[in-house]
Amino acid sequence: MIFKFKKIFIKDDFTFFYLLIALSLVVSIVETIGISAIMPFVSLATDFSYLESTRYVNDLFLWLGLSEIDFISLFGVSLIAFYFLRSSLTLLFSYVSSKFTNHLYSSVSQKLFKKYLALSLDDFYAYNTAELTRVAVTEAHFLAALIQSILTLVSEAFIFIFLYFALIYMNFKITLTLTIFLIIFGLLCGRLFLKTLSSKGKERSLWIDKVYRQLNETFGNFKMIKLSGHEHVSEQGFKKTMTGYAEVNVLVDTMGVLPRSILESFGFIILILIVLYTLRFEGGDSVLPIVSMFALALYRMLPSVNKIVTSAQRIIFHKNSLDEIYGMLSLNEEQIGEETIIFQNQIELKSLNFSYSRSSKSTLNNINLCINKGDKVSFVGESGAGKSTVVDLILGLLNPSSGLIKVDNKTLLSGQYKSWRKKIGYIPQNIYLFDGSVSDNIVMNRNYDEEKLISVLEKTKLYDVFVNKEGLETKVGENGSSLSGGQKQRVAIARALYGDPEILVLDEATSALDKETEEQIIKEIFEISKSKTLIAITHRIETLKSCNKVFEIKNGSCSLLKVVG
Repeated sequence: MIFKFKKIFIKDDFTFFYLLIALSLVVSIVETIGISAIMPFVSLATDFSYLESTRYVNDLFLWLGLSEIDFISLFGVSLIAFYFLRSSLTLLFSYVSSKFTNHLYSSVSQKLFKKYLALSLDDFYAYNTAELTRVAVTEAHFLAALIQSILTLVSEAFIFIFLYFALIYMNFKITLTLTIFLIIFGLLCGRLFLKTLSSKGKERSLWIDKVYRQLNETFGNFKMIKLSGHEHVSEQGFKKTMTGYAEVNVLVDTMGVLPRSILESFGFIILILIVLYTLRFEGGDSVLPIVSMFALALYRMLPSVNKIVTSAQRIIFHKNSLDEIYGMLSLNEEQIGEETIIFQNQIELKSLNFSYSRSSKSTLNNINLCINKGDKVSFVGESGAGKSTVVDLILGLLNPSSGLIKVDNKTLLSGQYKSWRKKIGYIPQNIYLFDGSVSDNIVMNRNYDEEKLISVLEKTKLYDVFVNKEGLETKVGENGSSLSGGQKQRVAIARALYGDPEILVLDEATSALDKETEEQIIKEIFEISKSKTLIAITHRIETLKSCNKVFEIKNGSCSLLKVVG
């Protein structure tokens, strides 16, 4: 477990964690002193002769030279001040530990998000986005809960140990009896709960994964679900999943309360037995001091035992979160560099083969083709034939299993991928616009250049549309809900053009449009890309007619169907 924590947390996190442990030690000492001081105060208040049997308190009384009532009053006021200090330290510890664990939650989520962005396209495709979301949000939250449980366990263990030794000093025999009870209780909890909680922790991860998947699938197919009239099927499926998740949590929550219920019952039994034991074997005069001390100690120790057991349960229950996050953060990152590459003449694929890491079947076999600068190229073929895979290889988003990609007779290396990708403008089939302004959706975290932004809007015939609304700050709505299909497509084209690409790639980019709008946009794209190399994945005759090269991908192989010029 420690090794996995070292993978997830940085050195400063461990330093802060150890400081929190030290603070919990201070809080525990103060807590123990506060409880231990009650017994002599009660004893003095009821019988001042108790002072004679307590050396250090008697020495202090003589040194101060106060009357008995003044000394007891001073003692009481000091205890009140001490309890204010104890409360302040406890509050400080709670605040600092909460801040620490919540910042860890934020930090771990950020690390996971960064890791996702650093994955290669091949590795990213190996995961369901619902699973990635669950780990970054839910499992990271549970990991923070695990850390909080560790802090609680350590803090309460310190309090328990200090009070335990105070009770040994007070009365060894009674404390030994109490120890036997607590050992039996601990063994029972371990046998009854811990194994169950471990399995339920894994089951909880499976249920919450299903929750995220169903939400993603439902929202992604919302229109189809409405049209089919089968909303009740989705509703019943989600109901079943949430019920399963709820049942796991019900069991875990109940098991968390059970130790406390048992402890409270046995706590009263132990206190009664202590009174009876003291009366029979210690004498009546010893009842009040001993019972006061044990009552106060048990009042604080039993909640500590409950918190220790509960924290141990949560640690075991949430351990699966640590395993999942560690697994995600251990994934290999895409190794790319920023070496410059120049494209002046042609792109060649030579004896290129490719298979996805998640599949043993080869996707592409012995692909050989050449694209000259300024060419307008189309890839055609049946669905699943490998068209998009060929283009992703050309884009530098996938690495060939074997063979070469050459740019101007120089092999394209992973160290040149960043430079190469900047030369490409990509227009996907499924365009996603986030709920923001037109400018935000086009610039996409790149350097903001208003002049360039206006230029690409004019080229895509959008500028006049938005000028009549709120200009560059016009809101597009979630996934472009306030735009027409054609406007949404043009925003995607403007987004691709904003990076001044040398190569423009269309991945079935107009397949969702009506024929008239599609023809108009295709015409505009070819007009815009006159000085650019254009690569299109399409079945549209209009697009194919405008291309000077058409490649067919069939059964993982490539053949040239058309050459013009």
